Amino acid sequence: MTNRKIFIYYPLKRGGFKPQYFGKADFIHKMNISLKEAREANYWLKILIATEKELEQRLLLLLKE
Repeated sequence: MTNRKIFIYYPLKRGGFKPQYFGKADFIHKMNISLKEAREANYWLKILIATEKELEQRLLLLLKE
């Protein structure tokens, strides 16, 4: 198996984009962190929906995203 590099463009301060190169293991690690963050956000949205009935409709829209 070849060692392919994955690149992701990060925005620069002046509006351009700078490529950042990552190996496959780094990319998988970053995706796992993102998945963990998404699960945590989902958890907190469910708690808010259960406790804040006046905001329930707005929060349900966020939860569907």
